[in-house]
Amino acid sequence: MNGLSADVSVVPKENQAYLLNPGKGWIIYSGFANASTAAWAKASVGYARYMWKDIHTNDNQFNWSVIDNDLAECVKRGKKFAFGVPTVSVNSSTDRRGMPPWLADAGAKFLGDGDYKEPVWDDPV
Repeated sequence: MNGLSADVSVVPKENQAYLLNPGKGWIIYSGFANASTAAWAKASVGYARYMWKDIHTNDNQFNWSVIDNDLAECVKRGKKFAFGVPTVSVNSSTDRRGMPPWLADAGAKFLGDGDYKEPVWDDPV
């Protein structure tokens, strides 16, 4: 033998604390200010979606503050932060627009009509 005992006994101590599963399990979905302290204690990630039109406000102009604010909230709480920027919100019955209006006004091609504008990705505009 190599000097180690063949038998090892492990007796875990009972612990009522939450066991966080990084990147899985509880996730706080947007509306971070509305999440309770108890919910944040169980979560390992804060996740939010931002509409493209709300980030890319004009040609070469961006509003990063909405993302920065949510990132800061997650950092303050010691949580990971993840986000998405969809081009269209298919889950919204009131505002499905994701493509920035200025882009459509500049002549960019898109599919759909009214509030639904899905960009044609190979359009050079």
